[in-house]
Amino acid sequence: GGGVSNAGSVTVTNSTVSGNSGGGVYNTGTLHLVDSVVSHNATVSGGFGGGVFNGGTLELCSDCGTSTYTPGTLMVLGSTISDNHSGGGGGGIANCGTATVIDSVVDGNVTGPGVNLALNPYGGQGGSGGGIANGVGTDTPGTLTISRSTISNNTTGDGGADSAGGPGGDGGGIYNAYGVVIVTASTIRGNTTGSGGSGPDWGGGAGGRGGGIANTDTVTIIDSTISDNVTGN
Repeated sequence: GGGVSNAGSVTVTNSTVSGNSGGGVYNTGTLHLVDSVVSHNATVSGGFGGGVFNGGTLELCSDCGTSTYTPGTLMVLGSTISDNHSGGGGGGIANCGTATVIDSVVDGNVTGPGVNLALNPYGGQGGSGGGIANGVGTDTPGTLTISRSTISNNTTGDGGADSAGGPGGDGGGIYNAYGVVIVTASTIRGNTTGSGGSGPDWGGGAGGRGGGIANTDTVTIIDSTISDNVTGN
C-alpha cells in the first residue's frame, strides 16, 4: 500500500488517498473506509488492487505442520473508489478476505494488459476485475458483499500480443474467481472487458468475458440493475 498499509485496526474518515504508487490501501487487518475517496493510485506490474487490496495473514505452526489463514476485514461505507490502475486484477478493489461495500461508488478503474513471458509463444491474459476482483492472487476464497452501490465505467486490460494472442481480462465490473459475492440493490453499468491480443502466427485471443460480472464460483444478485456493459473483441 503506497498510501496506507494496515495490519492492525484503522478507520479512515472524510479523507482522500490519491496519487500513490504501489496501490492506495493495503489491508491485512481491519480497515473501515468511511465517507472517503481513493483515487488515481496504481500498483506495479502484476500487482493486485490499484485502489484497495484486502488480504489476510498466514500463520505457520512449525511444531504441528499446519497453517492458519486469518482474512482481513474491509468496510467501505459512503466512499468513492475511482480512476485507479492495477497491473494485475482488481483495478479498484482486490479482495482475498472479507469485504463489505455499502452506499459507495467504484468507477473508472482499470487493470493492465496481458504480459508476454519469455520463451512462451502465448500472450498473457489482461488483468481481470476492472472494478472489483474477488478471490484473486491467493489460494483462499474472498467474501464480498455489495449493497446500494454503483460499479460503473471500469475496464479490464487487453490480452498480450504474441505468436498466439492472449485473452482480454474478465469481469469489467466484477470478477469473482474464488469465493462468494452478494450484490443487493446496486447498479453495475457501463463496464468493459479488454479485447484479445493479436496473434499473427496462431490467431488472436478472445475478448474478456462478462462485461458486467464474470464468475467462476458463487454469485447472488438481488434487486439490482446490470446494464450497458460491453465485452471486448
